[in-house]
Amino acid sequence: MPPKSYRKPESERRDRCVKTYFTASEFAQLREAAEACGMTYAAFVRAAALGEKPRAKPSHAAAEIVRQLAGLGNNLNQLTKLAHAGRAPASDMLDNALGEVLSAVRRIG
Repeated sequence: MPPKSYRKPESERRDRCVKTYFTASEFAQLREAAEACGMTYAAFVRAAALGEKPRAKPSHAAAEIVRQLAGLGNNLNQLTKLAHAGRAPASDMLDNALGEVLSAVRRIG
């Protein structure tokens, strides 16, 4: 949190208000969409009104899969470096790396 003496420049202050009414079903859609993006209602509506396309945050499971894929990519990069250096990796290492990549891709969908 900024110090109490900090104030945004005049050009950055949000001092205009737009009051909007929603039906119950519209508000439920707004609530779901904003929560999926990890945004407040106001931030979500502001972003959408200004032409941004708020995106849902990836789930914990998706983040874990991305982490695993990054590790697999690192392993493949190391095997590629060995091959370019003239030290061909063992076929079981290649088979294992390929199996892990295919398994991860299957989990994604």
